Amino acid sequence: MAVASVENLLDAKADHYASINFQGFIKVVDALGGIPLPIDKDIVNKQADHEKFTIKANQPIYNGQDALNFVRYREDAGGDMARAERNRQFLDALIHKAAPLRQWSKIPEILDIIGDHFRTDILPSEITDLAMRFLQIDHAITSYTLQGEGKRMGPDNLWYFVADEDDLHAVKKTIATWLDPDADADRLTAPGADDGQPQAEKDGPNGRLDD
Repeated sequence: MAVASVENLLDAKADHYASINFQGFIKVVDALGGIPLPIDKDIVNKQADHEKFTIKANQPIYNGQDALNFVRYREDAGGDMARAERNRQFLDALIHKAAPLRQWSKIPEILDIIGDHFRTDILPSEITDLAMRFLQIDHAITSYTLQGEGKRMGPDNLWYFVADEDDLHAVKKTIATWLDPDADADRLTAPGADDGQPQAEKDGPNGRLDD
């Protein structure tokens, strides 16, 4: 249903999927020996209806539990938008930790460790091949967050994210361009970019465009 929802929303086919639950997430980070994270101030999750945790700032390496808490934290002013940025920071840190250590050799071991915590329709041999190719080139992972607002609606007062229609149109256009094999490099911009310069170059290493 998640794959179908993404495809219907963005008018683009999702070729594969991968999902990992919390325990699998922790095991992957710990199997890599932990990762560095950009935390310069203690992160404290303390609201009454939230899980309680504290992540100490300025540690050289964070373990799997701390990394999970980092990407899940949402009590800052930025809300879900800030959490999306932390997810990007986590992925960037994970890749930069793995790449120089040639950690792709551990992929079969990691898949065995996380076991039932991880699901995908990609074959294990294909995962290893993709990871080797991905980690052998330099990367700058950036992201773009679809604009909109949260609303509670319906008889059960459920929370929904209502996408901004203009931004959704721009996102669809951007995805279609990136998926076009004949598109020139100067057309590969982020939604809303109108000066012909790739958004990743405009925003630098903390940009907002998904690779």
